[in-house]
Amino acid sequence: MEEKEFKFNVDWTKSSFYCGIDVHKHELTVAIFSEDASTTEFLKTNVFQVDAQGLEQVWNFVKKYQPSGFAMEATGIFHHVIFNFPRIRAMAF
Repeated sequence: MEEKEFKFNVDWTKSSFYCGIDVHKHELTVAIFSEDASTTEFLKTNVFQVDAQGLEQVWNFVKKYQPSGFAMEATGIFHHVIFNFPRIRAMAF
């Protein structure tokens, strides 16, 4: 997946961010999204492994944006690891 760098004259600290997580057996694709009043979009994505180190990396990637909400694909049982990860769960609920 190609990462694009965005440069705006927008103070993104005043925007609401949202986090989407695409869950697979061995990896997670995490996206942070926001849009300002002029519909200028911010999107940052990253892929992480589904293990203790990968979950810590997800946490460090997400926490700086303090998302207002999370969306997660809940297919099969693979989402249970994310749902039960204490730090994400505390932020999301």
